[in-house]
Amino acid sequence: THLPVLCSISAYPTKSYHRAIQDFTTLILFCALSTAKGMTLSVNSITVTPFPADNNATVTVNGEPVTGGQVSPPINLNVGANSINIVVTAQDGISTKMYTITVNRAAKSRDRDRTVTPPQGDSTSMNIKASTGGKVSLDDVAAEIPTGTLPADATVSIKTLSQDEANRVVPEGLRVKMAGAVYEITTTGERQFGDNYITIKLAYDPAGIAEGEFPAVHYYDEKQGKWIRLETQLVQEDDRWYAVTRVNHLTMFAVFSTAAEPEASTPAGDKKVITLTVGQTLAGIE
Repeated sequence: THLPVLCSISAYPTKSYHRAIQDFTTLILFCALSTAKGMTLSVNSITVTPFPADNNATVTVNGEPVTGGQVSPPINLNVGANSINIVVTAQDGISTKMYTITVNRAAKSRDRDRTVTPPQGDSTSMNIKASTGGKVSLDDVAAEIPTGTLPADATVSIKTLSQDEANRVVPEGLRVKMAGAVYEITTTGERQFGDNYITIKLAYDPAGIAEGEFPAVHYYDEKQGKWIRLETQLVQEDDRWYAVTRVNHLTMFAVFSTAAEPEASTPAGDKKVITLTVGQTLAGIE
């Protein structure tokens, strides 16, 4: 059934602006997202304004009939994931198409004028065999090491930098961009892996991502004394958000709120779930 619909989402209380995301398929919801800076716990409801492509089609939002081009009644948001079902019914009254929007309301707000206070020096270590690889994890960070990545058996360690340690490597002007702690990942063996890569997953606070920016993993270049952005994927697991990257070396890693836009990827198949994290302007498709 071909029943596309354009939809506008507004969050309250806030001043909003529109930002369109890619129309991934002709059947998927094409949605303009309205967000604003500092949108965390202060946002307690949203509205949806549907614009069905067929003027003769009817639309319901969470079971409530909404006229095309008109604003829906306010939809209250709980902390965490909130599902909004939009059903488009054709003129024949039989053919329907349902779209689900998941809005994640951040669990806490974050003052953009202060720095993150990381845990005080937590650490863990694990012996990893080169022939089998393995995984090392500590609270909000994990390193997955595939078979054959290490040139020899070695101990891999993860340490959460204390605030004083983090301040030594994160310039003062960059600290307000931190969306989590700084982690140092080391090994008793070779730290450079050539053409082999390990996967690093860091938890981050969505409330630490500024308007118009997105979370990106960075590594610390000790020679240059600066943080370098890495290609990053975002995943959600158990109501938590993670930034995931692949690297061929070990050093310090952190997630920063980053101004540049990530490249849009083209999903496979007809996917029908749009995920918007309140406090971000980046929407993910599941």
